[in-house]
Amino acid sequence: MRPLALVLTLLAACSASPAPRATIPVTLFGPEARLDAWAPSVVQGGHVHASQEGPCLMPAMAEAAGAGAKLLPPPKNQQAEPFAEALRTGFDRFCVQLHGAAYGGPNRTALTLRRYAENSPAPVEALVVLFPRLKPGDPDRLFTGREVDAVLERPLRTVEARLDRGWVRAEAGRYELFLVLKPVRADAGYESIQVVTRVEPPAR
Repeated sequence: MRPLALVLTLLAACSASPAPRATIPVTLFGPEARLDAWAPSVVQGGHVHASQEGPCLMPAMAEAAGAGAKLLPPPKNQQAEPFAEALRTGFDRFCVQLHGAAYGGPNRTALTLRRYAENSPAPVEALVVLFPRLKPGDPDRLFTGREVDAVLERPLRTVEARLDRGWVRAEAGRYELFLVLKPVRADAGYESIQVVTRVEPPAR
């Protein structure tokens, strides 16, 4: 029962949506000019969901569930590998069904901005911005073009707009964003949304 208990514990943690600890001002120009408070989070090298503040734990759960195949003696370990791979695929599908689309991955930074309505535990909209991870000894980079991607979910699980153009400047935990998003629907009623903000590391 111990492996099952571990999986259930990780699943509960993965499902939790912690309350935002801090917010930053985000300026949007589009159908209307807005200056709202959004909660930022940054995940390096893992994938995220718009509803979750931290990295998704499903990949770790899948890896733990399939680790037993590697411990078997040959040739049983080779025979068990297809089962482990099917298990990982099943976890990935369940992850998307439970939390929505996954963004990010190895060698990527996922910077997510979430806006919460008053007294709401879940965000009402989220902007996920993806760009390469900074390399060691590379403290300042300007990412442009195909290096940057962004998706606006409003409401969650519904993609309203995607990146058309823009840039991200990354420097030692600080991020400056200028993004132009285009609506995915032709009948959205507006041409674009511009997003401007600066994310600073938390004060210590």
